Amino acid sequence: MSAYYSLKGQYYSLHTALASGGEGTVYSLVGHDDLVAKIYASSTFKENQDREKQEKKLRAMLNMHIKINPDGMTRIAWPQDILYDTDDNLAGFTMPKVNAAYKIYDIYRGGKGAVRDQIYPNYTWKYSVQFAYHLAWIVDYVHSYDVVIGDLNPNNIVVDTVANTILLIDCDSFDITYDGEHFPCLVGLPEVLAPEIQPVDRVVNGLFSKQSDNFSLAVHIFRLLMNNEDPFGGIITTDESMSSIVANRAICNGECPYVRNVPGRSIPSRAPSMEMLPTEIQDLFQKTFNYTATTVIKNIPRRADAKEWCLALAPYGASDPNPRMKTCSVDPKHVYPAHNKECPWCKIEALELLDDGSQADAPASDSLLFLDDLDAILMEGPVLEKSEQSVKKRKPAASRRASQRASVSRSSAKKTGGVGVVAAVIIMLLILAAIICGIFYHYDIFGFKDAVNIGTEWLTEQFSLSLIMIRWILP
Repeated sequence: MSAYYSLKGQYYSLHTALASGGEGTVYSLVGHDDLVAKIYASSTFKENQDREKQEKKLRAMLNMHIKINPDGMTRIAWPQDILYDTDDNLAGFTMPKVNAAYKIYDIYRGGKGAVRDQIYPNYTWKYSVQFAYHLAWIVDYVHSYDVVIGDLNPNNIVVDTVANTILLIDCDSFDITYDGEHFPCLVGLPEVLAPEIQPVDRVVNGLFSKQSDNFSLAVHIFRLLMNNEDPFGGIITTDESMSSIVANRAICNGECPYVRNVPGRSIPSRAPSMEMLPTEIQDLFQKTFNYTATTVIKNIPRRADAKEWCLALAPYGASDPNPRMKTCSVDPKHVYPAHNKECPWCKIEALELLDDGSQADAPASDSLLFLDDLDAILMEGPVLEKSEQSVKKRKPAASRRASQRASVSRSSAKKTGGVGVVAAVIIMLLILAAIICGIFYHYDIFGFKDAVNIGTEWLTEQFSLSLIMIRWILP
């Protein structure tokens, strides 16, 4: 069992390995239920100067005295102490123990077999709004210390299912400037990086900023609110193949089909319409994603920041009764902004049924998460809580939707069948009338042939007279 001493004069013994990554392994600690230790792998530091640089960075982070629980709940796994081995070399650091079983991508999208519906069987779009708010809130909190997150990738954003909130981990990779010295973030996930960082082969010093964090934040919020869709994704409508498209070209060129027309790209049916979102939220996506390859640099300062997202999202995540939100009369799990005249989620499900003939079942909705009073969350941060309202027993939502869809399908089938019968009768009558007229004309029954000939001559005369009148009237 390995033991390490710390900068603060403590001794720590490792207990069980909890998680492992490229830089090292996280362990539980003997006698410290509230802490864990990250021990760097021997391959993490190629040179001694790299190890020394990281130690200075950790010391700077300790000196910044950032609170890990600014509103009473742990929000950030900030380093708490530095660990050294028996040779006095940097070994790792301690940080608060958090419930890190699930990442933000686990709640991006639900459906049959989805992790999200296993975690939160009663999940609605309002949850997405609340989690988006929580993420924006913690990013704003970090920025208030002039700290840049840098690598805001989904693996570093944890969903705490006990406190029902969002928190940040892997803080030792953050982009820190302290006492005039810069400790850059040297890693990043291209799928969420800002366009000014994309063109380089490797993330280098000095490129990350609060504005690049704002871009990454908007990508995560978009995925939360828009059914896990990539703002720079969509359906390719040209002859291009995916293998021929340069990686992340769409981010570099601002090819976001949700905020502007992008030739060769269309929005998939599983994505909600942008009009589904409240205007103030649409505006923030427009500010952040509406740029081109030539306007990208000019657009950087226009990006919505974390505080703007908090202000825009908070009213829609506030506790019920909330006049800004509606619940579908068909499916209580379909919650959406009140300005929509019809349920956007029913529309998506109908389109998906047309696309693949199947629809994921989901558990019934018995309770919702709520934010505390709006003024309180804006001042102190959000707290998710469950509704205490009783819910009457009813069929599972999946069963209700199935029976409702079956009823609609039967109704549609009846209407379609009725129209088909009427059309067939009319066509048969027209064919029969044509046959009868042909027989009457051929055998000149009741003088039918003479009548037809006279009528034809009369029509010809009228047509000729019309031509003469037209020629006389027109110059």
